[in-house]
Amino acid sequence: MILQDLQKNIKKSDTMHFHKDTNHSYISIRKNANFLDWRTQPKNFKTYPHFQQRFFIDEYEELKDLNLIGGITFLVSSLYFRSSWKYNERSIRYILLDAGHQLGAIYATMTVMNKESVIKFDFDKLTLNKIFGLREDEMLIVALDSVISQEKKTKKLTLQLPYVSGCDFLETNDFIEKSYKQSAEYRSEDIQNPNFLEKIPKQQLKTTILKRRSIRAFREQNISNEEFDFVFENLIQFANTHNIDIFYNVHRVTDKPQGLYKNDTLISQGDFSKKSRYLSLEQNIGGQSAVTIYFTSKETVAYQKVNVLAGFIAHIIYLKSDLKDIGCTGIGAYYDKETQAFLKTENNILYLLAIGR
Repeated sequence: MILQDLQKNIKKSDTMHFHKDTNHSYISIRKNANFLDWRTQPKNFKTYPHFQQRFFIDEYEELKDLNLIGGITFLVSSLYFRSSWKYNERSIRYILLDAGHQLGAIYATMTVMNKESVIKFDFDKLTLNKIFGLREDEMLIVALDSVISQEKKTKKLTLQLPYVSGCDFLETNDFIEKSYKQSAEYRSEDIQNPNFLEKIPKQQLKTTILKRRSIRAFREQNISNEEFDFVFENLIQFANTHNIDIFYNVHRVTDKPQGLYKNDTLISQGDFSKKSRYLSLEQNIGGQSAVTIYFTSKETVAYQKVNVLAGFIAHIIYLKSDLKDIGCTGIGAYYDKETQAFLKTENNILYLLAIGR
């Protein structure tokens, strides 16, 4: 009977318990404080053995600007211990959000290079992990192709790729490893050529990519309604298409009513800056912003997808905000249930983002 109950709990419709299991609350933050010794932070770069052959792209004319005959595929992976070292089990969320930010950076770079982008979620991640010599500590999450894929018969890779550790030490986390495997397989159409940055002059976009940073504080100054519309252009519709609802609190946008919005519709008018601060684990930046954004979704089966896309959309907002000299920062720590109550939604709260001056 116990075994049957356990089996039921890992059905696809029930696998996303780990979002609820990693909720923050006012009490949990104070009971489960995590002391950090920064001297023990794992390294951030993977170092391949010296005897493995290197190819420098600049030395090959045919590889410059990614002018490959068959295109190129980027596979975004996560080494979870780089996050779980600091954030423990809640890192299952952060590695997906970070993959989305990485995806956004790749997409922006491909736009500068006038290359197409096709985002892929529906591929055999678990098998590819093995093919690439990855173990439980590193996991593939999303892919981006520079060309639209065509049906083609392929051969199994015969080369055995060696395992290379991405950290200088590792503390395994069964919760994260199991959560990843339970949520890795789901059906999803490819996202072909998202159109968020194509109108921006290429050199201006390149400069923005290179200098983009997270802001640490706001001066509580307004942004204009025109700037707000520029930053959010087409993003709400894109999010809704992929089962993401975007709520946002408008605090300081000229000629735009203060209040709580859901997918561009004002649902509650008023100054909620103090509430935004409190929900952001009482971080001032949540209430000092011009706008604080809440990415939410009721999606459970494609849980990885909606989290990755929340990070991806957030990255586009980062870049477009920077183009208008607007500051931006992601907020991954917040009071989950209290945020749901404020937004009056049963959706999972995936991510918060604050923009302003």
